Amino acid sequence: MNDWYPSQDAKLSAFLTNFVANVGTATAELNLSANAFAAATAAAQNWLVCYTARQEAQKTLDTALAALQKQAPDTQKNLRAAAKQIKSTMNVPASILALLELTSTGEASLDRVAAQAPALAATAERDTVVIKYKKMGHQGLLLYSCRTGETAFSLLGTYTLNRIEDTRPNRVPSQPELRQYYAVYMDKDQPTGSQSATVGVVIGTTMV
Repeated sequence: MNDWYPSQDAKLSAFLTNFVANVGTATAELNLSANAFAAATAAAQNWLVCYTARQEAQKTLDTALAALQKQAPDTQKNLRAAAKQIKSTMNVPASILALLELTSTGEASLDRVAAQAPALAATAERDTVVIKYKKMGHQGLLLYSCRTGETAFSLLGTYTLNRIEDTRPNRVPSQPELRQYYAVYMDKDQPTGSQSATVGVVIGTTMV
């Protein structure tokens, strides 16, 4: 039997907006106290505020990502030109090339990136998703998740252990569910560094 309470954020937003708009009328029709559903109304309004803030943050992220992608070719072109000029300089010291990492294969840069962006490994163990990562000296991470039927990632939680178990039941019982995750390191209870790559795993019957 389907539950009346929406499980998708977009549908929940519409549902709560309608509830807030009409609960006063329903309260009056039922001859109940005007504040009978004050707690529910306040909770709905608070959720809508958080949802709006998240949507605005997503727009900002999308805009920043588009700007980054637009800038990338120009940056690569100019950096390659600069490297070519440096390497063609007469008797350029090897120490200068090493300093600018123009002779390496990028190991130093990769090490720095690895220290700032978590590398997640997700596996299915029966009805549980197990996520592992290396802390690399950080306090922990903020883990975001999106499941089949959901339209956006949301914060699953903050974790300080390097083994995380997602034990949520599938949104639709007995149906396979794809769960995707990404994370950001956390220090002093605040996000730090870069977003990890997204990983996914299927829980339940194998999806075709």
